[in-house]
Amino acid sequence: MAPSADRAEELVRLNGIKVRYLQRHGTFSLKTAVIMAANDVDLVVRRGRSVGLVGATGSGKSTIAQVVMGMVKPAAGEVLLGGQDLLRLSAKQRRATLRSVQVVLQDPYSSLDPRMRVGDIVREGIDIHALASRADANRRVE
Repeated sequence: MAPSADRAEELVRLNGIKVRYLQRHGTFSLKTAVIMAANDVDLVVRRGRSVGLVGATGSGKSTIAQVVMGMVKPAAGEVLLGGQDLLRLSAKQRRATLRSVQVVLQDPYSSLDPRMRVGDIVREGIDIHALASRADANRRVE
């Protein structure tokens, strides 16, 4: 069965995402509470479209972004990037898939190190993903 044209244009699809954190009460306490950071989240981002997540502090916006980035593994649900289920990929496949995902920072003044040169910040992604030799990376950054 061929994917519909609508599905083919999907860059990101989240189905039923649930993220829970355990919070301990006190240093020596055995009591824990379950914090629901995201509960049954569905989201689709299509090619050429922008999606904004809006909500109060603590509503799970950053958690959802971290799920898409592969930084947080959900307790339940499905994360599809370009039609591939991120949660079922090997570590090597996941790294290759996540090369195409980038974060847009809300407040670059508190997120970017002001002591770093712009070229070093731009080069960081190239170095992390080993996308080019040192000489080629220098040319690309310039």
